[in-house]
Amino acid sequence: MNLKPHKVIIINLETRPDRWGEMCFEMDKMDFGLYSRFSAHEGGLEGYNRSYYDCMQAEGSILVLEDDAMFIDGGREILDEAMRQLPEDFDMLYLGGNVLEPIQRYSANLYRAYRGVHCTHAILWSDVGRQRFLQYYPHEKRAGQLVDNWLFERGQALMNCYVISPLIAWQRPGYSDVSGCHSDYVEEMREHEKENML
Repeated sequence: MNLKPHKVIIINLETRPDRWGEMCFEMDKMDFGLYSRFSAHEGGLEGYNRSYYDCMQAEGSILVLEDDAMFIDGGREILDEAMRQLPEDFDMLYLGGNVLEPIQRYSANLYRAYRGVHCTHAILWSDVGRQRFLQYYPHEKRAGQLVDNWLFERGQALMNCYVISPLIAWQRPGYSDVSGCHSDYVEEMREHEKENML
């Protein structure tokens, strides 16, 4: 399976040109070719929910990146190998995440997850997976549950969800407009990768 058919969409606030600049560097490093910017909604957690949901209206298969995603050196080679192992019926592939519960190895570079993976900074969606998300999530959206939490608690079990191994995308430390404070989850993510991706 090739990454080329997938659109690459980056969620970015108008007020964060610094992050857009950092993402342009990351895109060059990963050699993703064409990518586009989705103008994120203001409003903290509610804005995050609306931004992610609206971004998923794009047609076809999409790689959705938040503007704090940062990729490891050699990440593209790992991704290409994982794509060759990914089954045709996949719905979503986490390129990074906070793996809070043990998940099952599927292949050399993939794990299968039914719940327990946090973070939405780098997820590849098949077209079918994108449509399933839109089908399953609207009720939860109205109820105010965060996309991140919904995927962790319920969404991953409803879809064919995979996680790349090793993880190739971390969240860049810095001020988060969603939480309204400085965030740095890199070390925590690395520890959970060691503990729960055996």
